[in-house]
Amino acid sequence: MAALDQALCERDRMLDPVKANLQQAQSRMKQQYDKGHQDLSYAPWDYVWLSLQPYRLLSLSASKLHKLSLKFYGPFQIVDRLGSVAYRLQLPPDAKIHDVFHVSLLKPFKGDSLILHTPLLLLEDGRVLPTPVHGRF
Repeated sequence: MAALDQALCERDRMLDPVKANLQQAQSRMKQQYDKGHQDLSYAPWDYVWLSLQPYRLLSLSASKLHKLSLKFYGPFQIVDRLGSVAYRLQLPPDAKIHDVFHVSLLKPFKGDSLILHTPLLLLEDGRVLPTPVHGRF
């Protein structure tokens, strides 16, 4: 029994520096994350730009010129906040995508003009068809 207690104590002595190093590494990672992280939150009735970049390959046009495709659509008005990171947007009635988006896909709209700059129209095959506003292009 004494040999078992001694083996356990020796194991604990070996694990103490490992636990300390792990704690130190975790605190360094948290410090680096906190350095560049900012919590974004929007109030209902704010206007935001919507990023569709994660869906570009599947739902945007099958053009080979992805560099020239739009990065942000909108501005769209926030209708409701669902949880801490999800927002419901007021999309056009003909948009065929779900109206709830993660905060990481939103960018605050800054400006006085609320003209719909990049309308969001989806075709039956899921591709986005950006249409210009009359008199603007």
